[in-house]
Parts: sequence; C-alpha cells; structure tokens
Amino acid sequence: MAEAASLDAEASLLERQADERYEDGPRLYVGGSLMHMRSLDIADGYRRQAAALREEAREWRAIAYFLRTGVRLDEKDWK
Repeated sequence: MAEAASLDAEASLLERQADERYEDGPRLYVGGSLMHMRSLDIADGYRRQAAALREEAREWRAIAYFLRTGVRLDEKDWK
C-alpha cells in the first residue's frame, strides 16, 4: 500500500505541474507561439506519466488486496 500511495503522490505532483503549465502558458508565452505549444506538449506528457503511475498504483493495490484476502480483483474492481 505504501508503494501505491507513493505512486499516487508522484502522479498528483505531475498533474499539478501540468495544471500550472496550462494556466501559466498563455501568460508566459504568447498564445499560439512555438514555446506555448511546446509547453502544452510537455503538460500533456506530464498527464500521460501521471495516468501511467495511477494505473501502476491500482495494480499495487490489487496485489495488496490479494495478499491480504486471497481474492483476486478484476481490473474493473481496481480502486
């Protein structure tokens, strides 16, 4: 469970960084400029990384649940 919590915390950090890039991009870079587009691309990358981390955290939670109860969770049951 500690591993899953750590992965969720890292995912939250990446999501906050992506949000900041989306909010600050137009102000820092002229909207539509190459640097603004690059900033949005980086933010999208952060979101993809965060989604992958959250998926890995769900897998860790399913493993922990199995070890605790002996019952396997289907992917749809992962929390």
